[in-house]
Amino acid sequence: MSIVQHTADGDDHLSVMDRKLWSLVYACIARFQCAVMFSHQLPSVPSKVNSRIEFFVPSDHPAASEVVAFLQHELANEARPATKDRTGWFWGTDVFVREFSGLTPYRDRAESEAFAREVFEDVFRTGKAA
Repeated sequence: MSIVQHTADGDDHLSVMDRKLWSLVYACIARFQCAVMFSHQLPSVPSKVNSRIEFFVPSDHPAASEVVAFLQHELANEARPATKDRTGWFWGTDVFVREFSGLTPYRDRAESEAFAREVFEDVFRTGKAA
């Protein structure tokens, strides 16, 4: 038996937040031809750790600063501090937009551009961007 399981209909396993974050990935590809990555971690109430959203933008992309500004604008309403009320602690959401070195250090330029074109074309073959 395989450890990696496949579910043909995984819609019930995607939260509204995950869908929103994926739509931002596609928006970055459509608007800037820039593939970004994200990580979404749920809160831990017993440990009093906030929910966390992180986006990673390749700093070697020509429009990196515009992508960062776009994501900051789009995610501005998601960031909120934890609060205390009479029933106890209620988690907040920490949001980060980080730049990383990108894929260029790991590929030569021609390979990197071909990879980016492939990803960009694949998005439009398989679905529409937000």
